[in-house]
Amino acid sequence: MRTGEPVDSILARQKAQDSRMTNKSGISQKKAPEKKGFVQEITLLPDSNITINHGQKSKRLRITALDTAGHAFKIYYKKKDENTLVLRKTPVDTTKIRLNVVALPSNSEKKWYDWAQAGARFLMSMRNISISYRNTYNLALPGFRPEIGDVFGQGKNNGFLAPGIGFGLGFVNDSYIDTAQERGWLMGAADGVSAPANSATTEDVQVKMSLEPFTDLKVDLNMSRTHNRNKSIQYMYRDADGFIPTTHNGSFNITTISIKTAFASSGSASNGYYSAPFQKFCENLDHYQQLVAQRYEGVPYPARTGKSGVYKAESGAPVNKYGPDVMIPAFLNAYTGSSSTEIFPSLMRMLPNWTLNYKGLSNLPWVRDHFKSVTLTHAYKSIYAVGAYNSYSSWVECMGAGNEMGFVQNTTTGEYQPSSMYDISTVSINESFAPLMGLNMTFNNNMTLKMEYRSTRVLNLSLTSAQLNETASKDFVIGWGYKINDFKISDLFRSKKASARQEARNRINSKNGQNNRNGQANQNNTNTNSNNRSSKSNFAHSLSMRFDFSIRNQSAIKRDIQTSLCEATSGQKAFKTSAQLDYSMSRLATLSIYYDRQRSQPLLSSSSYPTVTQDFGFSMKFSLTR
Repeated sequence: MRTGEPVDSILARQKAQDSRMTNKSGISQKKAPEKKGFVQEITLLPDSNITINHGQKSKRLRITALDTAGHAFKIYYKKKDENTLVLRKTPVDTTKIRLNVVALPSNSEKKWYDWAQAGARFLMSMRNISISYRNTYNLALPGFRPEIGDVFGQGKNNGFLAPGIGFGLGFVNDSYIDTAQERGWLMGAADGVSAPANSATTEDVQVKMSLEPFTDLKVDLNMSRTHNRNKSIQYMYRDADGFIPTTHNGSFNITTISIKTAFASSGSASNGYYSAPFQKFCENLDHYQQLVAQRYEGVPYPARTGKSGVYKAESGAPVNKYGPDVMIPAFLNAYTGSSSTEIFPSLMRMLPNWTLNYKGLSNLPWVRDHFKSVTLTHAYKSIYAVGAYNSYSSWVECMGAGNEMGFVQNTTTGEYQPSSMYDISTVSINESFAPLMGLNMTFNNNMTLKMEYRSTRVLNLSLTSAQLNETASKDFVIGWGYKINDFKISDLFRSKKASARQEARNRINSKNGQNNRNGQANQNNTNTNSNNRSSKSNFAHSLSMRFDFSIRNQSAIKRDIQTSLCEATSGQKAFKTSAQLDYSMSRLATLSIYYDRQRSQPLLSSSSYPTVTQDFGFSMKFSLTR
């Protein structure tokens, strides 16, 4: 303490010292200013509101009031903005209060705020969703009697409008055929009608979602299921039991996930192309054969089979081990992990495929200094499909059993054995990573670089030949591109001496222009205008360069289910290089020069031989529409 120094200066000096903190490295740091509360004596009026400017810069406030006796007083207010309150009028009389306004700490300063922010973002990560459901039905019914309907489409017959308002508007289904026969609207086989009724039903479901769980990460999900069903109904040949010969056909596909076995080894020639998923598939056949037999245990034989009693697995015809009821569920279980026994999975079995894009690397300091954008991509797609199916002509339905259960006659033994109505020749799983991992980069000079690794697998199960054909391909792709916006071919052929002379002229003209700037203002303006006109007439030539290199490894393996014999049938390793230059000569003409080279090395030397294919040329494109 200095002698004779005033107390106010001492307090001011200590306050200044306390407002600074010195860290270990000697760098001084200032304390954040503390917010002080607002205190003011106010008189509330019964006939008007009062506006208070408290200056706390916050809407999170603690507002209290005391009357003249020091008791808490309840006030009514409205927050106008971060610095203003509006006190509402008192209901009875004039009142004096002492108002206290204190800003509360911001939520962002609390520990739970970051966790709440992350949780809220996760809950709101779904940006949009679209669901599309389409169900169409078509019925072509020939054989109506001539008197059915009139010039306006509807006529009176036996007290009914024929063929009916529902038929005219399309609000009918297959049961309409029975209704039309019962009312005598249709001719029969005795009248020479043999054309069947045909109905077609299409059920299509599409679900698309866009998610953004984190900043710069975008996920697109999609699910789909499509089932096309067609019937050919021979209604004119109905027998005494009410049976109508009907044939079925159609197709089916649904999105699924088979990533469980996507990276499983397909084997090599040294180990007989051993595959663990295929081995599990073969082991599943006995298990699913027993499941189908248990489902039919105790089910009565239909009358049209000529057999009485109920089906017993011990004495009845065995379930076909290589039929659709057994092979398809075993196939789906081995390669997708599905536990369902359905040949056509329901909507609940629809699984999503996805596409991912991540741009967060662009925020890193080193990346931001060298690249305009860096994007990581990944996409997965897997579809289970039944290409085409028909119904067995000898299939007999088990009445009351449900789930399209029935018996079909074995062509070899003549015995009726449990089976669904569907005669399916092939089913497939088409899986692709396009890409498994991709990197797209754009440099600061607009140069682009792309690298991708793709993988594709197609599993075709043939039920007629009891074989599984597995086709796989793996691709590695590198792409490079660059565009020069103002490029002149003449600059490439200009000599060094001519370039030096042109530079000297430019320096002299520049020096003379500076010396004569004041005396030649009008002439410079004229030259400037002429230069502007000439620049507008000039065309900015552009040169685009692209280079791509890819390596593709393809293989095809045939796996026999009955003998477990696996062998390679085809395959190759291909190296492809392509380059292309596009030069805009004018607004109407573009010159392209390209070069492609592909070299293929076969997997089996006995089936083919190495080949090299090269392609070089140029093309000129003229556009007369600009």
